[in-house]
Amino acid sequence: MDKTETRKYYYPNLDKYLHYCSFGQRMRQIRKSRGLSQDEFAAMLGTSKQILSRYELEQRSPRIDQVSRYVDDAIMLGSSNVRIIHGKGTGGLRDEIQKLLRTMPGVATAKDEHIQFGGSGVTVVTFD
Repeated sequence: MDKTETRKYYYPNLDKYLHYCSFGQRMRQIRKSRGLSQDEFAAMLGTSKQILSRYELEQRSPRIDQVSRYVDDAIMLGSSNVRIIHGKGTGGLRDEIQKLLRTMPGVATAKDEHIQFGGSGVTVVTFD
């Protein structure tokens, strides 16, 4: 599967297909939907084109101190939800990210993804 493609999964209880994509794929989708170059989008996010490119190529993931900026930007861009891929490890990073998210204005929920889509290694954030 090409890194730019999303995965499509059928949920029988919802009777519909849902698309899953990684953090980097979602960043690229948002950037392209706004018609922005990597330079323009990186400037909006307060980072460099090189770092944005690494996110989009899935060679880099955000640090915990970048989570609040990422969520603020997602709210500003009108996203209804985002997924933060942090990995499983000991669960410490997940706990810290979810604790931070629950204190942020505009965040309705912050919970683990369905096990089929990464489980405790991914936090799904929905906005008010």
